[in-house]
Amino acid sequence: MIASEMREYFDILQDKTGSPWFTDAEKDEFLYSVIYGYINEFIGDGDTPPTLEKNKGATAAISTLLEKSTEITVPSTGRLTNTLINAEITGDAIMVVSMKNDSDLPIRFVRHNDLDTFRQNTYKAPSATQIYYSIIADGYQLTPESAHLVRATVLVEPAAITSLPIYKHYEQVAKAMAKTGFVTEAEALVIMGTQEGK
Repeated sequence: MIASEMREYFDILQDKTGSPWFTDAEKDEFLYSVIYGYINEFIGDGDTPPTLEKNKGATAAISTLLEKSTEITVPSTGRLTNTLINAEITGDAIMVVSMKNDSDLPIRFVRHNDLDTFRQNTYKAPSATQIYYSIIADGYQLTPESAHLVRATVLVEPAAITSLPIYKHYEQVAKAMAKTGFVTEAEALVIMGTQEGK
């Protein structure tokens, strides 16, 4: 489904429910809010990176918003900034989902509070083969603090209202129309279903 078709379904729902007319810009605003709603579902509380790999449905639902970077050279400070990440992908990164070093070993997320505890633990101490990252204001801090080569999978900003996979488009229109308050999501899906059958 292309963007104009999504807007047409939105128009059909407006007609069927007797709701006020919305401009294309207003419709797009509702549709974008649905995309960000999906993103928020998978990001969770924002304190930790999402664990999309544990949930195939989650990964599929936002697969079009996941992008793998090429190799990124992290400076000797161990600071991987959003600017460095964005230079290696085509979109704008929202957050890193996962990271690997140049030996294909995972770089694991660690909360700031846990990092000092890990440093004291022989089995969890940061090393060249056991690298951790923490979230900082302008990106990520890798520990040990040294130069690294990394590849990251990142969640990127949606570029268009059709950024979600095509099988989510009807649901996206129904959720967007439900945000207007004139119809529920279930009612919108039924109306669109009847239109498809004609």
